[in-house]
Amino acid sequence: MKKCHQCMEIIVTAKDRQAAEANKNASILLEELDQEKEREEQKKQAAARKRDRKKQKKKKKMQAEKETEVTNKRNKVVSSNMVHVNDDEKENGETGEFAFQSTFTQLFFFYGNNFWKTV
Repeated sequence: MKKCHQCMEIIVTAKDRQAAEANKNASILLEELDQEKEREEQKKQAAARKRDRKKQKKKKKMQAEKETEVTNKRNKVVSSNMVHVNDDEKENGETGEFAFQSTFTQLFFFYGNNFWKTV
C-alpha cells in the first residue's frame, strides 16, 4: 500500500510537471503569435505609408507638369502677342511705350482680373 501511494505521488508530480511545461510552451507560442501579428501589422502600415508617399509624389509631379504647361501656354500667348505687336509697330510705325501699352492691354483682356494674381 505504501509503495502504491508513492507511485501515485510520483505519477501526479510528473503530470503536474508535464502540465506546467505544456503551459509554459503554450504561452511562448501565444507570445510568438502576437509578435508575428504585430510585425504583419507594422508591415501593412509601412506599405500604406509607402503608397501614400508615392501618391503624394505623383500628385506633386502632375501639379508641376500642369503648372509648367500653363506657364508654357502663357509664354506662348505672350510671345505671339509680342509678334503681333511688333508686326503692328512695323505697319503703323509705332514704337516704344505704345507697343508696351498695347501688349499690356491685350494681356489684361486675355487674362481678365486674374492677370494681377498671376504676375
